[in-house]
Amino acid sequence: MESSKLYKALNSMPKGAIHHLHTTAANPVDAYVKLTYDDRVYYSAKERLFKVYPLHEDVPDGYLKCTKIREYNKSKEEFDAKMRNEILLGKHQCEGDSHDIWKHFQHKFTKVGELGKFYPFFKELTKAALESCIAQNVFVVEYRHISGMIFDEHRQQLPFIEEMRIIRSIVDELKQITPHFDFKLILTGLKIVGKKHID
Repeated sequence: MESSKLYKALNSMPKGAIHHLHTTAANPVDAYVKLTYDDRVYYSAKERLFKVYPLHEDVPDGYLKCTKIREYNKSKEEFDAKMRNEILLGKHQCEGDSHDIWKHFQHKFTKVGELGKFYPFFKELTKAALESCIAQNVFVVEYRHISGMIFDEHRQQLPFIEEMRIIRSIVDELKQITPHFDFKLILTGLKIVGKKHID
């Protein structure tokens, strides 16, 4: 589909705004795969989850560095394809009604969720997502962002103002190249966590 003339024409056309884009869902799959080349990214085949251990401390049993797992595959391309298939919805997962699909879809967010919470990865993924929007001629993006989830090298929560500075620096950098790009941030509280998080 992506190699068709119609897709290429639609891709190059100017578009309206994206008014509802979640931080985790926005990120291109290749940006996630690229992170698996970082020594701090671990994966558990049993749990089918990615985890980040910046200082390589307190790594749970069953979690191995992606850089090591890649060595045991025939090629790095084979491992990358496996990881891409783990992250994307497969054809069989898109069958049935929306509730059936959502069961698979929701697990994809859990699978990669921690990758987007380590602050340098958050910055890299957010930039890649917004660059992808700009490349498709979408110049107004509204992000839904759950604050209080970003952590540092010691797995300590980043202060709220630091989260905002990271996002501001990305937007400012993109606006240097594309001045007409516009970005809105909608902060989201989780009712399930409680009133404290919403406050």
